[in-house]
Amino acid sequence: MLYFDTSILTPLVKTESTSGKVMKLITELSGNRLCTSHWTLVELASALAREVRMKATSPKSAQKSLQDFEAILEASFEIFAPDATDFDRAKDYVSRFDTGLRGGDALHLAVAARHKVQAIYSLDKVFVKAGKKLGLPTLTGIRI
Repeated sequence: MLYFDTSILTPLVKTESTSGKVMKLITELSGNRLCTSHWTLVELASALAREVRMKATSPKSAQKSLQDFEAILEASFEIFAPDATDFDRAKDYVSRFDTGLRGGDALHLAVAARHKVQAIYSLDKVFVKAGKKLGLPTLTGIRI
């Protein structure tokens, strides 16, 4: 099972410099069980809302991106709901002050750890480095 955080899934619905590489990676890995967390939906919706507030995109465009994202996840990913143990573990990860983890990233790592995934993909270098410090199988999967 392979876990994907929000940063590596966002380029599937928003044009970014990494979009092509991410699409290729997902296609190459599609024979595996791909998974993410419901938290990913919250983070993407928050990022899109911020873009709307900053007038970087229209509400209609943001809504379309969110709908496309939900369709991609529904078609190709298992989506895990965080539980109380994930929040406890995330708190423990954040409390390791040497990791530089933010709360939301720690929650991704906790969900992935509970499900004993083989790999955790992210484009966030701090996230990947922190995961490695915690003994988790984090990687970018692409050259960024």
